[in-house]
Amino acid sequence: MSNVFLLFEEYAERAVLFCIIMNKNYVKSYIVLFLLCACISCVKLNKITKSENEYKPEDNITLNNSEFILNSTINPLTKSPQLDLDGAGHFENGDVNRVFLQDQTNKYIKSFDYTYGNKYYWYNISLQEDIKSCYVSAVYPSVVASNYERFVWNITENAEADILLAKAVLVSVSSSKPINLSFYHAMHKLAVNLRSSDNSVSQSELSTALIKCKNVKNSAILNLLTGEVIGVEGNKVNIDKTGANVDFIIPSQELSDISVEIQLGERRVEYILSDLLANNKDVHALESSKTFVLNILVKQDSFSIEGNNISSWEKQGEIEAIL
Repeated sequence: MSNVFLLFEEYAERAVLFCIIMNKNYVKSYIVLFLLCACISCVKLNKITKSENEYKPEDNITLNNSEFILNSTINPLTKSPQLDLDGAGHFENGDVNRVFLQDQTNKYIKSFDYTYGNKYYWYNISLQEDIKSCYVSAVYPSVVASNYERFVWNITENAEADILLAKAVLVSVSSSKPINLSFYHAMHKLAVNLRSSDNSVSQSELSTALIKCKNVKNSAILNLLTGEVIGVEGNKVNIDKTGANVDFIIPSQELSDISVEIQLGERRVEYILSDLLANNKDVHALESSKTFVLNILVKQDSFSIEGNNISSWEKQGEIEAIL
């Protein structure tokens, strides 16, 4: 508004000069001209001011200010972030998911990192106006790849072997409702527990046991857009761990010749999983999001199998043995 008064003052001064210079017969004409110029200037100034305001970034949020919120849960057998005793849990502020958006034919649109604790709005995602609904899936930890429909997760190349997937759910674009994602373990957990059956072997001695998971294919094939495990590939590897209670996070796969070898002092025993489960025709593979538990009772001079039980992980199987 101050600019308008400055213009008005400038044109008023000009009008006075016109009155002095020109004879009185032309004063009316110049006053009319002055008023016309002032009006034009005010219109131009208003237009410029409005134009500058029109393109302020914060005005863009009026297109869509609905918040994009993930309401995520982690199913049992889960790793960090925050877990209960059975492995179920939730993400905490600072945890990062990679979120994927697809159209209704599951064609990839875009992806971005979603950090819990931060706020996101649909306008941040910048979808085309004709997209009214889309599928949303996610993965933890966040990964970036050239092909999300056939993503290779190699357990020997990642510090954390576990990876969590959330299957795609259909949501309405611009909805302010939280998006409910349920994460599950894409890998299988093979757990081996040693304990002394008669106190003839101390806990400190058990903690020195070398336990090997042998002949395991090391790469899971994942479709991150649908949130599904689609296969396994890679070299067969051996994974070594030391302790009385160890977990092996491995891709889901056929039992084949997978085995567990235990070395305790001079003693050594190897269990082939397919032999242990030979009497259970329902178990042919180590499945995603499940665990197989091998419990070994250790005596001073023996290892042996006592029996087996199939339950959920969710436990896929549990076997008691004597070492």
